[in-house]
Amino acid sequence: MKELYAYRERMMSHWEATPAALREAVSRIPAADWHRPGGAGESTLHQVLAHLRDIERDVIFPSITRLLAGETDLSLPFPAWETWLATYNPDESPQDILETCLSLHAGEIARVRSHVPIPWSVEGRHPQYGKRTLQWWVEQSLAQARAHYKLLCTGRGAR
Repeated sequence: MKELYAYRERMMSHWEATPAALREAVSRIPAADWHRPGGAGESTLHQVLAHLRDIERDVIFPSITRLLAGETDLSLPFPAWETWLATYNPDESPQDILETCLSLHAGEIARVRSHVPIPWSVEGRHPQYGKRTLQWWVEQSLAQARAHYKLLCTGRGAR
């Protein structure tokens, strides 16, 4: 059990360090690079950042909020890439996207940390992912942030 507690504390530490890492990565991207595709069929860095924000806003944040409120029916599924692109706004400033993303992330962390002890095993059903625990949602938030951070740092879009 000690290993599980240690794992969760490491996970929280990494999750809490994510905003600073994202802010630093975004600050290194020249303005001219935001709308330049990384390669054939790859998304732009602007799309990568907006995608991270939208995953947090539309899936992860509502799921964590609902779980911690005792709800078991979680958020709507995240749309397929093509559907998401139809609502993507290339005119948003990267800084505004980042600030919204970091605000959502801070809200998630504050909600989770406000519970002592953290109810890691509370679970709810998501239409895409099935029955998942709070721990899984925190892991997903961290995994999404890391994957998008890597793309922002390498200057390559996803596909």
